[in-house]
Amino acid sequence: MSEFHFKQFSICQDKCQMKVGTDGVLLGAWANSEKTKLLDIGTGTGLISLMMAQRQPKATITAIEIDPLAAKQAEENCKKSIFEKQIRIVYSDLKSFEPSQKFDHIFCNPPFFKPNASTANLKRMIARQTLSLDFETLLEKASNLLEESGIFSCIIPFESLVNFVELAKRNHLYLNRICQIKGNENRPWVRSLLEFKTKESSIISYSTLIIEKQRHVYSEEYTRLTEMFYLKM
Repeated sequence: MSEFHFKQFSICQDKCQMKVGTDGVLLGAWANSEKTKLLDIGTGTGLISLMMAQRQPKATITAIEIDPLAAKQAEENCKKSIFEKQIRIVYSDLKSFEPSQKFDHIFCNPPFFKPNASTANLKRMIARQTLSLDFETLLEKASNLLEESGIFSCIIPFESLVNFVELAKRNHLYLNRICQIKGNENRPWVRSLLEFKTKESSIISYSTLIIEKQRHVYSEEYTRLTEMFYLKM
């Protein structure tokens, strides 16, 4: 599908290796929406930036992307939306990104597949794998770019949770909220939605989410989370 329609915007994705997917929608719907100076790391099509702009009309969003074609497509998607004035697309990798301001909310749907010899498409590999952005670099830069009261939100594979949280602590980011995700009741946990703060909290908010009750029949919790975006929810 080259174009994906949501209730308040549409996403063209023919030039972008990373298409609209459940992970991005989950993060865009779940992440805190109270902050106003936002940074989207690895924006891809611009999906999560557009979701956050819809949820927070007062937000200004900087979205960076390492792939020039994806950055161009994200810019086109944002320009044709009603949220154009809220979002600025920057063609840059995270390591060399040096903005003039810090942010009160940073979010990222990071690459997580390890590089392997069977990967045929280099651009897709860069988009999907830790080849271009490892977790340690992501967390170090996020910590440096956050304001003192800022938050960092992301979605990662469930099996990476323990290591990711430990790496975050080393970079002075402390788990504040977590939601464990599974596709259906009979499947194992597959994703973790995480929110970190720059100050450690004695209480961590914990929740779970099951996406489907059965094939193509979505749970009430997933429907409530995403219904302001999906056309058929």
